[in-house]
Amino acid sequence: MARLAAALLQLPNGLFVVQRRGAGSPFAPLKLGFFGADIGAHETPLIAVKRALAQETSLDVDNLQLEAVKEIDLPNNNGQEDIYIYVFKAQITSPDFEVYDGRPEVHPLEDIRSRIDLTNGLHIIMQHL
Repeated sequence: MARLAAALLQLPNGLFVVQRRGAGSPFAPLKLGFFGADIGAHETPLIAVKRALAQETSLDVDNLQLEAVKEIDLPNNNGQEDIYIYVFKAQITSPDFEVYDGRPEVHPLEDIRSRIDLTNGLHIIMQHL
């Protein structure tokens, strides 16, 4: 079973910041994705999402208030490995931070839901929020 921790970053105006992956990204180049990672064997979902944000962005993760908002259980994911995603949300003040593999993009939730250029993980999350 794949266990993932994902962060949705929300601005004060209600818009969300997602990651546009770089052209050379080893995973889903040029797609819009969430910030997050696989959960390590000895990690909690919260620790994993903080680690991912620290590795993927210049955000100060020690000062982010991450709120668990959804758990998504996908057994037998279209004949693939089972997936369990822990989704967290954090309020941030600005999209002006560095993304180490790509760049941040700001979108309303409805726009993200209707896009066709999402990573599989972000697409799954949008179907369940």
